[in-house]
Amino acid sequence: MFRYKKLAILFLLLYTSFYNSAFGQYIYTANSRLIHVQEATIPSDVKFSLYTHIEGYAWLSQLTSETRFFILKSMVTADYALTKNLLFSLSPTIYQDLNGIDGESADFPLHHLILSFKYGGIELLSSNLKVGVLTSVLVPLTDKNNIYGELYTGGGIELGGNLLLSYYTDKYFPDESFSIHANIGYYNFQDQDQDLSHNSTPIILAGNVSAVNYSLGIKLPASFMDMDNELFLEYWGQKFITRPPVMVYSREDISFVTFGVKFTPKSFLSFQLAGDLLVTGDDDETTYGKYGIRYYPSASYPDYKLSFGVKFNIIPMDKLTTVAKPVDLPARSSESVNFEMLYQDNAQNEKVEQIKAIRMDIEKNLRQIREALKGDYDSGNQEEE
Repeated sequence: MFRYKKLAILFLLLYTSFYNSAFGQYIYTANSRLIHVQEATIPSDVKFSLYTHIEGYAWLSQLTSETRFFILKSMVTADYALTKNLLFSLSPTIYQDLNGIDGESADFPLHHLILSFKYGGIELLSSNLKVGVLTSVLVPLTDKNNIYGELYTGGGIELGGNLLLSYYTDKYFPDESFSIHANIGYYNFQDQDQDLSHNSTPIILAGNVSAVNYSLGIKLPASFMDMDNELFLEYWGQKFITRPPVMVYSREDISFVTFGVKFTPKSFLSFQLAGDLLVTGDDDETTYGKYGIRYYPSASYPDYKLSFGVKFNIIPMDKLTTVAKPVDLPARSSESVNFEMLYQDNAQNEKVEQIKAIRMDIEKNLRQIREALKGDYDSGNQEEE
């Protein structure tokens, strides 16, 4: 019965989010995601996390070395897991380059605010396949919109939701397994009657702009530099259903390929590096010269963007920093341990976390033994020669 209640909540969120609208490819959560692609799960070992993120593009004029052009944006994202299936996230953009809109260079300290609820971790067909929903509200905090080099914004309160699917090859340790993720959603900018002009002549929208967004990504755990890290590959994009008028920026259908890596030197601290490469959307469809819409070095979207982020898990610190203790398991083979039962209550959850830590230590020791044996083998061959 409890499982059916969770599915009912999932479909209710899905219905309401698609009935209203959806969202673009922002950083919505600190946890349970790749770069832009969301996982259909909620973190099981972290209650509260903080993620700070900066992304940007730089262009150097080919005509003169003195002309430089930058697009920088910085966000802070805070997550709080309300339950094991529900996550709340708050994401303010604290810096946004404007490049001359109304004579201003940047919005600081606040540009817009995103509120998100994520419901996930629901099994679909098998325990390896998870399904979830992410609903969000983007609230503009300034009157600066229609920005070159960024996803289209019309100044309205953007509402939305995406359907999330995730497949993990290891159902007992999903965070340490190879996984595939897919998101699909409908986007409505709620920008009717908004003014998109950059001068005193208004551009008033007669109706709401809408779009479909999509993303597909894979996550590959990788151990190197004596750390447990992750590699990411994503393909994501946005296709307009109702397109913005010709005198605004970022009105093209776009898609990107993203490569990323996450380094985890400590269990509570990680660093993320990523690069977005534009695949489609470089055909500029904006009409320049009116309403203060200036021509910039390239099409509405730059060919690439680089990003860097830092995540810090704040609660629970005791679980994240405590050294794993020996696990008191029954005297039987590891195959007979019922992992499904371990996940059923909090006390057994701690044992599962200890097993994870022990397994990671064993894997590191095995790597060191392999390297030592290889070194002995190589030195033996040199002595024979």
